[in-house]
Amino acid sequence: TVLAKLYIELLSLPKDGNDAFKLLNFRTPTGSQGNIGDFAMIAYCVLKERCFNKGQLTIQQVNDLLDSVSNNNAAKRKDLVKKSLLQLITQSSALEQKWLIRMIIKDLKLGVSQQTLFSIFHPDAAELHSVTTDLEKVCRQLHNPSVSLSDASITLFSAFKPMLASIASVRQIEKQMNNQTFYIETKLDGERMQMHKDGDVYKYFSRNGYDYTLQFGASPLEGSLTPFIHQAFKDIQNCILDGEMMAYNPTTQTFM
Repeated sequence: TVLAKLYIELLSLPKDGNDAFKLLNFRTPTGSQGNIGDFAMIAYCVLKERCFNKGQLTIQQVNDLLDSVSNNNAAKRKDLVKKSLLQLITQSSALEQKWLIRMIIKDLKLGVSQQTLFSIFHPDAAELHSVTTDLEKVCRQLHNPSVSLSDASITLFSAFKPMLASIASVRQIEKQMNNQTFYIETKLDGERMQMHKDGDVYKYFSRNGYDYTLQFGASPLEGSLTPFIHQAFKDIQNCILDGEMMAYNPTTQTFM
């Protein structure tokens, strides 16, 4: 919906017009049943009469603009997001934008899973991506299928995919713990986040590898979190913390 509103604004579409309605209600069944829920395809239909038949951007320029959209969206710089999207709209064909939108919303609708593509590319690709979330690194290190990955290790300032909790019965847990004493803690539900620290340098990543450092602070002098927790790590040079990011109300002493 956010992307739909941006397109309506950047294309100067009448808010009560048919095309604006299609973009905002792309999940609503219409005459073209095959496009239900496919925002990229709906956008293509709206754009094809408004765009060049052939795009004017190089792959490098497209990559730079997509990076700009991602970084400025994370920094909540809506004005700069609009600027980059406007450049993509005015210099890309409707067909190119259809696939760019699918890249932005991470839904390519190819009919194959990420795991399938990784297994075709290299037997160790999925493992390396799970500890780095860096597709470029996967392609560079594993471009030769005959070379195996000797050590897929978690490294500082490189986002990794954390292990997620799973539901299990107490009986199963008792069996796995060989009926010995074990402890259970309440699971607090927030945003899964990892913090990487080396000296006065900090980085924050979500479970999917999105960089939230701009919001929380790259150093003790900036951000909404780092200045308040830095002293807690005064005796620790470097570390990686993986857990739930939650809001806390000091007045009521409760998590929100």
